[in-house]
Amino acid sequence: MVNREIKVRKRAVKEEKEEIDGEIVRIRKGHPRTNLPVELPENPTWLKQPNVVTLMAGDFKTVQIRILIAVIEKLQNVIELSIQHLDKYGTSIPCEQLSLFQEYSDRIRVDIAYRDLGVSPDQYKEVKSMVRKLISIPVEFDVKDPITGEESWAITGLFTKANIPKTPYSRGFSLEMDREVAKVFINVDRGFTRYIKEIALRAQSRYTIRMYMLISSKKVLPAFRDAYIQWIARFVSVSLYSCIAYIVLSISLVVMQYGIEREIEILEYALRNEAAFVMYVGMTSGGVNSFLLTALLGAFSMLTIPFVSTWIVSTTGVGQAVGGMVGGAAIATKAVAAPATGGASAAM
Repeated sequence: MVNREIKVRKRAVKEEKEEIDGEIVRIRKGHPRTNLPVELPENPTWLKQPNVVTLMAGDFKTVQIRILIAVIEKLQNVIELSIQHLDKYGTSIPCEQLSLFQEYSDRIRVDIAYRDLGVSPDQYKEVKSMVRKLISIPVEFDVKDPITGEESWAITGLFTKANIPKTPYSRGFSLEMDREVAKVFINVDRGFTRYIKEIALRAQSRYTIRMYMLISSKKVLPAFRDAYIQWIARFVSVSLYSCIAYIVLSISLVVMQYGIEREIEILEYALRNEAAFVMYVGMTSGGVNSFLLTALLGAFSMLTIPFVSTWIVSTTGVGQAVGGMVGGAAIATKAVAAPATGGASAAM
């Protein structure tokens, strides 16, 4: 009885609706629906961020991602110099040439104000708590090993130290990062992401912010586009298999029927003619075997379906896989036939 009452209450909560400007809106859990139009800021703040940071893996909360955005904003001048050096020389600017690395010998210090995070004063306490947790979050970077040059993951912490003033009316805090981590924040060798700061700060979900950065990336977006086109091409190519198989199978059956009829004619002639019968029985192959040959021809024709499909829709991957299978079968056939061939050669 109690469970039934709970179900009825849940159903009543789910079915609650209200009318806003003549529109029936269902009341949802979580963030309330504002029904306000999405407007871009009049003077947007464009930020440029290395793709290594965009693709960085880490369990960050929404406030922590905003802190990272504030760090990127503080490094904009250095990132811009790195992009200009990349356009001119093909590589990022050496860090030793930057004034930021000349000013700090061991660690890089970044000062961040609370107002840069888009939070209200009553959320400062939460920001301080998120800063404390940010120090201990491990992250993964997609980098090259400095010694071997191999593609690898660099697992490290972003910041080594956080300075949070104890005064209740402090306006900000500071973060310190290792020089090697700071180099990652300005390395644009793998491209960079350009996005609007206000849109990223307005998002209430960390997944929304990360997705917005991925969509804005100049390097990641073409990869998604190319992969999507390639997937569509493969899907259409595979979808054509049944149609092509029907045509190939129909032709193969006609050829097999011709082989059977031809073999029946030969057998009937051998039964009527004694000389033909003796010749037929004395054949080393045991018979004409027209049906066997046509059956093998039909089987090999069916294996060509993926290749024919790739001729219609240009794609790769499917034909290569089947080609590997056919190549392996050919090698196995040669391996089986090798002893017999060798024995015949020796006998001769």
